[in-house]
Amino acid sequence: MSRVINGIKESVISDINKVLKKKNYPQLPIDNNPIQGDLSIICFPGAQVLNKDPEQIALDISGLVADINYIKSTFVIKGFCNIILSWDEIIDGVFAELSVDNFGRGTSKKDSILIEHTSANATGPFHMGRARNPIIGDSVSRLFKYGGYNVSTEYYVNDTGRQAATVAYGIKNYEGGDSDKMDHKLVECYRQASDNLKEDEHVKAEIYGKMEKIEGGDREALLEVKRAAKMMLSGMKASLQRLNAEADNYFHESDLILDGSVNEVIDLLKESSLCVEED
Repeated sequence: MSRVINGIKESVISDINKVLKKKNYPQLPIDNNPIQGDLSIICFPGAQVLNKDPEQIALDISGLVADINYIKSTFVIKGFCNIILSWDEIIDGVFAELSVDNFGRGTSKKDSILIEHTSANATGPFHMGRARNPIIGDSVSRLFKYGGYNVSTEYYVNDTGRQAATVAYGIKNYEGGDSDKMDHKLVECYRQASDNLKEDEHVKAEIYGKMEKIEGGDREALLEVKRAAKMMLSGMKASLQRLNAEADNYFHESDLILDGSVNEVIDLLKESSLCVEED
């Protein structure tokens, strides 16, 4: 919360306590973030001491505090004396505080945070549904950076599944569109390959054969789908750059197969009690 608002609330609470003490009221709890109003004096604890109904205590206190600086008005709901502050007097100070460049910035922290966002499959241009994630992810990363954290962002590139194999096949075998922007051009290759995958058994065999090679760790097949993904991503990156929401790093799933990480994890799982092999 604004230091200006905090300071004024603390001043008002202090003045309320002084008035109540002067009038021989017990110290009553004051909520500085109530559901209704800007402050709320909770009068129930005073009922037994003052031998009064909490709502009557709230009504009495409402009159006692009405002339305190920065209090514009009060209203009573049951045993709560709710206070509205005079924002016309406060707002200039709040705006002045907000205008400072580093308002709200956190101090530098040792903690590092990795935020993975966007990670749309490299199959074509961003549409409105795909565009949500970079906006949300980049906003979250900026908030953490402003809070003083060391933040890195990462785009996880899924370049090993059927879609990746279809993109690679399409780029290799079909003409792209007329656009100069790479993702808009190559998406036509992907569309033609996707359509023929459903209708042409030869195309289906080629694409599914490529998938088997990818899963089997075939280096040539993995490098082919990675190159195809990078070509498509070059146009997608241009969109993210225009949006000013590009990730710091692009991590390709194919690299996990190429460097043996996937097989290493599978071997470890086989040796553990977490998995069993079935015939």
